Amino acid sequence: MSKRHIDVALVKAKESEAELLRVYFSGVTVLLKLIEGSPPNFKQLIPKDSPTKIQFYSGDLERALRRLKAIAAEGKDIVKLTWTNGAMTVSASSKEMGNVEGTLPIQTDNPGRVALNVNYLLEYLAGKDGMITMGVTDLSSPVALRHRASPLVIVMPMNTKWDGEEEAEGTEGAEGAEGTEGAEGAEGAEGAEGTEGAEGAEGAEEAEAAEGAEEVE
Repeated sequence: MSKRHIDVALVKAKESEAELLRVYFSGVTVLLKLIEGSPPNFKQLIPKDSPTKIQFYSGDLERALRRLKAIAAEGKDIVKLTWTNGAMTVSASSKEMGNVEGTLPIQTDNPGRVALNVNYLLEYLAGKDGMITMGVTDLSSPVALRHRASPLVIVMPMNTKWDGEEEAEGTEGAEGAEGTEGAEGAEGAEGAEGTEGAEGAEGAEEAEAAEGAEEVE
């Protein structure tokens, strides 16, 4: 395969003092307008040290993902990865098929879980063989994928609800409702007692006033 020479240089625009990036290759010149500002610090997205590392063979995960791809497409392309020491469960769900899952052998020291985009994972695994190392920090932090001498790849996890989360939220709501009803009941009881006390005091004062009037007569 022949190599092409590319010439890159900063030049001044003719009508203004703005700088342009000029790229020349194969008789074609491309001028790019520069954007003012500082480039984003992409290094902040790269986890320095993931507390959980999972190792697996690329072919095992790729086969499991291909079986679930059509189902995941009905659920925003989300696949859930849940693992313990020795095995990982890969699952996807849809309204028609329900929850479908598969398992593959892995090596890890810590159990955990994360949700990722099935298309991103399949694109990363394409053409790779051998061992993959996946570094996970938590459910919302970037996931690091490493394969031999290939460049490090970062994939952002996807937000999803896990089994048991809806039930937990419902339980908390019920407890809160009971607490509110109890408080309202207590306040109602206190209000009723206060009203009865006030009525009783007024009745006593009226009775004393009536007796005083009779004595004067």
